[in-house]
Amino acid sequence: MPFVTGSPSDRFPLARAMDALGDAARQAGRPGLVWIAGLAYPAIGIGIIGAGPRPVLHFSESSLEGSPFRFLEEAYLPLFAMPFIAVLFLPLFRLIAGLAKAGSAEAWELAAEGRRNPGLRALWRLGKGLTFSTYGLWLQLVLMQILAFVVLVVPILFAASALSAGAQEDRTLLLLRTGVIIGPFILVFGLYMLALSVLGQFALQSLAENRRGVSSALLHAWRIMRNDPRATGRAVVAEVVLLVVVLGAPRALAGILGTLPFAAVTCSVLEFALMGFAGVVRAGYWARAYRDLGGLTPADGVPGLERA
Repeated sequence: MPFVTGSPSDRFPLARAMDALGDAARQAGRPGLVWIAGLAYPAIGIGIIGAGPRPVLHFSESSLEGSPFRFLEEAYLPLFAMPFIAVLFLPLFRLIAGLAKAGSAEAWELAAEGRRNPGLRALWRLGKGLTFSTYGLWLQLVLMQILAFVVLVVPILFAASALSAGAQEDRTLLLLRTGVIIGPFILVFGLYMLALSVLGQFALQSLAENRRGVSSALLHAWRIMRNDPRATGRAVVAEVVLLVVVLGAPRALAGILGTLPFAAVTCSVLEFALMGFAGVVRAGYWARAYRDLGGLTPADGVPGLERA
């Protein structure tokens, strides 16, 4: 499908996206302390940027009969508390900025200083002065997601509860009818969350490379996405491949090991290591995608972009 794969003449065709993902994976392939920073690096997904609760709705007979207020309290109150909890982990935002700055092949080699991987000290140095701006970027994206949740999802919950109130019909038919009514709203909510995730990736690269303000970085990221939406979509496809590998490998290993001793521990260690590895891969991949899709860095020699 040309729409998905793109032609060689298109900007960032799928083949180029997969090559960039492979380059980033080889770059991050050697285990090191840099994987610790990778654990905190934001991922593409439908939900809050980075770790935390994912707003995925599961409508069942029990959820339809329950109170929307109880559902919100049990599933989503942690989401609203995340901006306050994240203040306790401000140093991680500096490491995230440093890892984003070290994502490209040239920056990776410079940060490694002849070693296999950049150390945490190198990332800490690269992230100097970017801690609060990186946190501000994350916070702004979180607030935008919470606003979308309040506008789109909360009314859905109350509508589902109202549809089920006093209903005597077949539960399967009720669930089907509810899904038809609220399905488009959930789709819009999911696409909006995904777009914000991609926006966050480009904005983080812009912030780290050019040391611009949060609003400026978001505007720059939006211009990159709007300039070629199809190329942006192809960039997301490669990210999905990485996500499938990270989620699938531990489960595949669990199926192979079965009930053998230490199987659960082995799978947990593998999953933890893969998450760190994937974060470093993600930083390298989006650094390449940012450049290929038109993002500028001081290395491009454009007037007004000072070398950080």
